[in-house]
Amino acid sequence: RIIHMLASRTPWGRLATAPWRVPVRTLCTPSKPPKKVFSPSRFKSLLEPYPVIASSDTSSTGSKVDMNVAQISHMANGLRVASVQTYNTAVAVGYFVNAGTRCEGPGEHGVFHALEGMVWKSTRNRKASDMIMRLEMMGGMANSRSMREMSGVTMDVLPNHVPEALDILTDTITNTHFNEEELNEQKDTIIRQFELSVHNPAALVPELLHRVAYGDSPLGNLLFPLEDVSHLNTQMLERVVRQYRTPDRMVLAGVGIDHAILVGHASRLFNTHALSNSPPPPHHDMVLSKYLGGENLMVRPENVPLPPHLIPNPDKPPLVHIALGFGCPGYLTTGLNNPDVYALSVLDVMLGGGDAFSSGGPGKGMYSRLFTDVLNQHHFVDSAHSFHAMYHESGLHAIIASAHETNTNELLGILCGTYLKLAENITREELTRSKNQAKSIMLSRLEQRSSFLEDLGTQVLFFNEYVNSSELCKAIDSVTADDVQRVIRRLLSSKPSLVAYGSEKTLQRLPEISSVENVFAKYK
Repeated sequence: RIIHMLASRTPWGRLATAPWRVPVRTLCTPSKPPKKVFSPSRFKSLLEPYPVIASSDTSSTGSKVDMNVAQISHMANGLRVASVQTYNTAVAVGYFVNAGTRCEGPGEHGVFHALEGMVWKSTRNRKASDMIMRLEMMGGMANSRSMREMSGVTMDVLPNHVPEALDILTDTITNTHFNEEELNEQKDTIIRQFELSVHNPAALVPELLHRVAYGDSPLGNLLFPLEDVSHLNTQMLERVVRQYRTPDRMVLAGVGIDHAILVGHASRLFNTHALSNSPPPPHHDMVLSKYLGGENLMVRPENVPLPPHLIPNPDKPPLVHIALGFGCPGYLTTGLNNPDVYALSVLDVMLGGGDAFSSGGPGKGMYSRLFTDVLNQHHFVDSAHSFHAMYHESGLHAIIASAHETNTNELLGILCGTYLKLAENITREELTRSKNQAKSIMLSRLEQRSSFLEDLGTQVLFFNEYVNSSELCKAIDSVTADDVQRVIRRLLSSKPSLVAYGSEKTLQRLPEISSVENVFAKYK
């Protein structure tokens, strides 16, 4: 060993101990025959499949996998179980519930946002500290989310941890046990989030846009409260959980797991069995909202204490943030087979957008309308991007932009002009590029297990079916320029929704909403 260590410190020693040479210790013991390090027979032909990697049409277990086919089972208690097998080593599982902030009634604002933060707190069977410790021991990535029409909890784990992960997920979503101490901690967090949100226009402006577009109707409820949350209590949270987190309003989804195994876990956790017959239609018992349109001008508060990373740069002029939006049909009206759904998606990519100091590069939307016609032409525009949201009975499409406060009125005119130009002319090259980018964005998102899981869970939750990526790509390819211009003109026929966020002096210079309506009068 000493001779071997000394020899390895010299150049010739390193050569002598290299893999293609006989080790030094074998030279020192002639009685032991030298070992053969290289033998051509040890290596298989490159034409043969490598034993560790599965072939292109089978999983690592040897079973055939079709990632374009989702298996859906319906349990006797109303729970739907959906899964798609993949080649990934890890597994993503989670529950999706047909309930969100639109279900909040009078005096309940903020309850779903509070529930989102209370997911990983104590249950009837586990303490919060024990749950967090088990999640850390599994190495899982846990997430909770609350939207307007849907809420859910998901986890990414290795296959051997799936049973325990599902135990925890089921426990935290159905066996809640709220206590005042944990709720007060969450309320303090919500208050701090509100204080920071007034200096985070990227999150605040879309919420203000929903408020002006839908007023006091359910879709006008904000994802996070902008007012006092002292009214929240444990009894309110328990009542909402009992009302909405029922099996018939939930989907248990899995990506990268065998369907029979997932159904077996569902039967074990809910003490039920699978049925072959189709379930009743998904719950749509909420109060419907109607798109209204209008104007909402919010003055940016001053002298709010901020952490260092959110303090505005004194060398950068103050910005005004403007959103100009219009109403569009919801998914119940259009359905997944309606070409308008895909025309709106292509329109969203065609507008594109980004920041004035984007790193650019191929595939980053540098040839979208908001880059070529807005950011590259007007130096005072700091950012501009398209926004699209679709709900049960209605939808919302908008352009959200920011610019120097001295150019507020000019920015609003630019946004109006962008919509008008699109309604009049779309080139073939622009359409082809937008459709390719729309497909690329969708397929790139589906490469991520968490995004794939959310796509699967929400489709089954709202439509009781899953439209795979191949079918979606065909639908996008079928979109024509006439389809896009038709949906644009339909957008512009609705009353505009205008949101502005900036200083009081700046907002006073904005024109009335009626002048914006006159710009689009010919589409009424």
